[in-house]
Amino acid sequence: MLEGNITTSTNTMKNQHRSITNETRFKVIEYSLTTEDAINSLLLLNLGIYDKSSTKLFGQKAGITLKNKIDLLYDINVLSKEQHGDLELLMIIRNKFTHDIHCDTFLSVLEQLDKGIKNRFKIFLEEGGELTDEKSCAIACLNLYGKNIKAILENIKRRKDDVKNKSALLQILMNQNVRSIDMSIDLVVKIFKILESADLEDPKVAAIGSAISSKCVEHANRIKNDKKSKRLDKQFKLLFSTEMLKSIFK
Repeated sequence: MLEGNITTSTNTMKNQHRSITNETRFKVIEYSLTTEDAINSLLLLNLGIYDKSSTKLFGQKAGITLKNKIDLLYDINVLSKEQHGDLELLMIIRNKFTHDIHCDTFLSVLEQLDKGIKNRFKIFLEEGGELTDEKSCAIACLNLYGKNIKAILENIKRRKDDVKNKSALLQILMNQNVRSIDMSIDLVVKIFKILESADLEDPKVAAIGSAISSKCVEHANRIKNDKKSKRLDKQFKLLFSTEMLKSIFK
């Protein structure tokens, strides 16, 4: 009877341990998936891709690893060295939980990591926490996850603000250009009205009026047929497609 009770108690303890380790593994995977989703948003924003479903690398069938993504963000100076290192650290822990059946607790994961990685993880322990305590390590992983998410969201906000400021500057330049043309045309129209009301019977006034009128027509035609302006307009259209402008000014 006693032996049966001991066996039952042992099985109960095993089941409880399995439940705890499964929950730990699930949490780490959840942290990783949430982080990767945020990384996708940051990367797409910096690459100018506004429809994730139309891509080969970021759609349902992803063709690029999380490691590739954070390396790319580092290479294009979106992530700092510290931010890249923190994301890489979470990825290392995630890989141990997902690819090694024997790594079912933080302590079992840390046993397989070198001293350098352990020291990097140790930074995220709460005051008084130890790497030999499972609960302390779980809190440290949560802190690591929180720091990563905060850094990604700050980068997303910074990029959106940058795009917003650039689009605002572009709009100002366009408005200034249109205003300059409007003012130039308005000046020509006003000069023509002055000439119409001038005493053109006087030969000298008529000669001056004719010269001014000729210059006004010449200026208007120059604005209309200026090759440099047309070339700049063509370049603008090549650089800024309709879809790009929609994405900027939406």
